[in-house]
Amino acid sequence: MIEPSWWAQRFPPEGGAASDGIRRQLGTPSLDPLTVLVREMAQNSWDARNSESLPVRFSIAIDTLDGDRLSEWRQWLTRGVESVSFDLDTVLSSDSVLLLTVSDRGTSGLGGPIRSGVVSVESPDFVNFVRNVGERRDREFGGGTYGFGKGSLYRISGAHTVLVNTRCHADGGLQRRFMGTALGHSFSKNGGKYTGRHWWGLVNDNVPDPLLDADALDIAQQLGLPTFSGTDTGTDLVVVAAKLGALTEDALRAPREAGEHIASALAWYLWPKLIDRGSGVPLQCTVSVDGEAVEVPDPERDPKIAPFVAALRKLDLGDSKRFERRRPPVVGGYFASEVTIAPVRPSPVTDLAAPFEGASHHCARMRHVELVVDYLAGPELPDSIAQYAAVFKAHEDADEHFAEAEPPTHDAWVTRHLQATALGVVRDATSFVRARMQELLPSSSSSGQASDEIPLGGLSQRLSKAIPGGPGNAGSGSGDRSGGGRGGQRVLRVLSGPRLTIIDGVPRVVTDVQVEPSVERVTIKADVFVATDSGREATPPVGAALPTVVGWIGEDGARANGEQLVVDSGNVRRWTLVVAPADETATRVEIRVVDSEGDAR
Repeated sequence: MIEPSWWAQRFPPEGGAASDGIRRQLGTPSLDPLTVLVREMAQNSWDARNSESLPVRFSIAIDTLDGDRLSEWRQWLTRGVESVSFDLDTVLSSDSVLLLTVSDRGTSGLGGPIRSGVVSVESPDFVNFVRNVGERRDREFGGGTYGFGKGSLYRISGAHTVLVNTRCHADGGLQRRFMGTALGHSFSKNGGKYTGRHWWGLVNDNVPDPLLDADALDIAQQLGLPTFSGTDTGTDLVVVAAKLGALTEDALRAPREAGEHIASALAWYLWPKLIDRGSGVPLQCTVSVDGEAVEVPDPERDPKIAPFVAALRKLDLGDSKRFERRRPPVVGGYFASEVTIAPVRPSPVTDLAAPFEGASHHCARMRHVELVVDYLAGPELPDSIAQYAAVFKAHEDADEHFAEAEPPTHDAWVTRHLQATALGVVRDATSFVRARMQELLPSSSSSGQASDEIPLGGLSQRLSKAIPGGPGNAGSGSGDRSGGGRGGQRVLRVLSGPRLTIIDGVPRVVTDVQVEPSVERVTIKADVFVATDSGREATPPVGAALPTVVGWIGEDGARANGEQLVVDSGNVRRWTLVVAPADETATRVEIRVVDSEGDAR
C-alpha cells in the first residue's frame, strides 16, 4: 500500500527562498481575490490548450467537505504535516471544510519532467507549476504566468495548500500525476532551518515525487476528486479550506454568493472567449456550488457586456480605427466602439464582479490573446440614458510590448518601469484610446444651449436604434418641435424629452409637452414603439413585451390615463407623458394632434 506523506524543504547551505518571501513576492492585488483567481487560472488554461480549433472546458466548483469524506481526507493528508508551518491538520479537524476546484479539459495537462534540473525537449509544465515560482509561460501570445497564477490559489487557501491532479502525455502515452504542495511559514526543527515549502507525495532519495498512474488514480478516487474521460488531458487544482472573501464588512460570502461572483468575473474578463465568432465557443465555462450549477452570464445577451461584444464584432469586420506609429511596430492595435442605451435595471449576478458602476464609458483593453486586461474609463456621455462601450486590441506585432507593461496579475498596462519602444507603444496607445473615446461625445446640443440631456439631432444618429425618438421624428433635437392643427397652426410644442428617469423606483421614459394657450380644445395622442434599425416595431416576437403608455401628468399634478389626452380651456397647458419601457429595448415616442379647436397663432 502506498504511503504518501508531507515533505518539508530545508534551507540549503548556501541559502534559499522562504515561502514567506514567496507569498510577499506574489503581491497583494487590488482586485477581489476570487476575480484574480478567475483571471489567472483561465489564462493559464487557455495558454495550455491542446488545439487552436477545439474548445477548452474550464470549470470552477465549490464543495463542502464533511462527514465520511472529510475523515478520508484527514486520514490521507495529515501524515507528516508540520503544524508550526501550515494549518492543514487544524483545518481538517473541523466539522466541515470548503474546497474550491479549478479544472480544465482540452488542455495539455502538467507534463514534462517531474523533477527540476532534468533536461528535456518537453515543456516543463509540471515542474514550473509544482516546484518553481514565477516561471513565465513560453507559449507565443500566452496570457498567464505560472508562479503568480498559482499564487492566487495559495492566497485563498486557509491552509495555504493546493492539491494537483493532472493527466498529460508522457513517455509515449497518457500519465496521471497527483501531488500536494503548500506554502507555509519558515521554521526551525532539530537544529535545521526549513523554508516553509512542503510537498505531499512519495519521497524518493529525499526528494518528494508525485503519485503516478494507478496510484494517482486511486488517491483521486479515495478523495472524491474529478475524473478524466476517455483520452482527456487536463488538470484539477484543489484549494483546501477556501476563503471565499467578504460580502460586506460584517459578513463573509456564502458558497453560493462566491459562485455567483466567480460567474460574474468569468463573464467580464473572459467574454471574448465565451462568444461564437464563426467556429464555436472557444472557452466553455461552468461554475457549480455543492453540485448545483451557477449560470454564467451570456455576454451576447447581458445588457452590460453585450455592447463590448458588439464593439469587438465591429473590429472583426474591419469597422475600427487603427493605432499607427512612425516607427516599428507601425501598427499598434485597433479600436472599435458601440454607442447604445444604458441598462435601466441592475443585473444581480453580472454586477457582482463588475469593474465599474453605472453606465459604461469604458474601453475593454486586451492583448492579442483577447483576454480582457482592464476597462479604461473615458469621458461620460451627457445623459445617463446613453452609454458607450469600446474595445482596444493590440496588434500581434506590438503584443510583446503590452505584455511588458502588465503586472503579475495582468490587470493593467503600467508604463513607469518601461523604456524605449515598449514605453512609446503603451503610452501612445493609451492616449490614442482616450482620444477615440473623446470623439464619441457630442460637441453640443442642436439647440445651441447647454444641456444635460442627449442632443437627439447629433448623438441619436450614432445611437441608431437605441435612443428614443422624438414626436414623429427622432432626428429633431430642438426645443421647438410642434404638432400641427387646422391650417398648419401651431398647436403642440414638445418642451423636452424623451428622456429616461426613475418614478416611484421604476424606470420611465418621459416627454414634456405644452399646448398653445390660444387653442380652446385639443386632443393629442401618444404612440409608443420599440425602436429598430428599420424604424419601429409594433408587433413583438412571441413572449416579448412592448412599451406602454402609463398616462399623463399635468403641471398642477392632475393625472390622465390612456394614450389620448384632451386639453380644453379649463385645463393646465403643460403635461408630461409617462411611458413604461420594455426591458432592454429602446423606446420610440410619437405624439400627434388628433383634433383641435381654436385660433392658434
